[in-house]
Amino acid sequence: MMTRLRGRWQTRWSRWLQQRSPPAHDITLDQRRVFVFLSPAGGMYLLLLLALFIGGINYANNLLLGLCFWLGSLLVVAIIHTFRNLSGLGLRALGSDPGQAGQQVGLRVGLRSVSGRDYHAVILRWQQAEQRIAYLGREQQVLTVHLPALRRGYMHPPRLLLQTHWPLGLIRAWSWIDLDMTVLVWPRPMQAEIPVHRLVGLTGAARAVRGDDELDHLDAYRPGDAMAHIAWKHYARSSSLLVKRQINWQGIEHIIDFRDYRGLDREAVLSRMAYAVLNAQGTWAMQLPGEAMLSGEGESHRLACLLALAAFEAEHHYR
Repeated sequence: MMTRLRGRWQTRWSRWLQQRSPPAHDITLDQRRVFVFLSPAGGMYLLLLLALFIGGINYANNLLLGLCFWLGSLLVVAIIHTFRNLSGLGLRALGSDPGQAGQQVGLRVGLRSVSGRDYHAVILRWQQAEQRIAYLGREQQVLTVHLPALRRGYMHPPRLLLQTHWPLGLIRAWSWIDLDMTVLVWPRPMQAEIPVHRLVGLTGAARAVRGDDELDHLDAYRPGDAMAHIAWKHYARSSSLLVKRQINWQGIEHIIDFRDYRGLDREAVLSRMAYAVLNAQGTWAMQLPGEAMLSGEGESHRLACLLALAAFEAEHHYR
């Protein structure tokens, strides 16, 4: 019962927060996005004011009442200054660094003073990751926050919490910000024997030539095309004759192919392919179902293949 009520409350809170502070790549904090309330120290301070007020009324002591009203005005001033220590602060999503499932990914956030004021003692918290800014002046400050990536796919980080207790610690001002960032997370490598797809022969730069190793595209039928090359399944569906145009890949030492990992589910295959990609040497290629073959060498090619594994039939977003 309590779990159900908590779930309903969180759903309503998320919906209300989504309307009040919608996702954006560039956000400036204002009165709609900044919330203000007493801190634990402020709650004790308020109890002290109440005790002074009761004592002053009970004993008709003007000195106690004067002290109570003076301290109360100090609390009001603290509310204004604590709010201003977040209001007018600008945040901008500056990009992210893709990473591996089970490890951490980096998110870059730029903070700047839109209002022209200086800011002090601002805390940024993303899940368990925390960054503290002692002072922020007129120049933009770039922070990199590292978050754990739970699984493969498009990771949408949760809302960022900004808060401050400056200057007196009696008031807490905070804001929940969604910078609408997305990070690609590739599969966690799983060590396994790498199947040898085929050796095409020559080493060096990859080059595609007409052949029968890989399906390149479907083309319209022309008189003289071999009957064995007709896409009969496509003909059964659409009654249009198309011919399979196939190629050989010369210069590729080996191919990491999804089809070579049989008897495994999709995620297990992608994890084994990620291991093969991370350990591939020389000039090599990677083939995923329904996608163009990626061929090349070097770290840029390796990263392109890892990102292709991350995006393959992945969820659009997860938090």
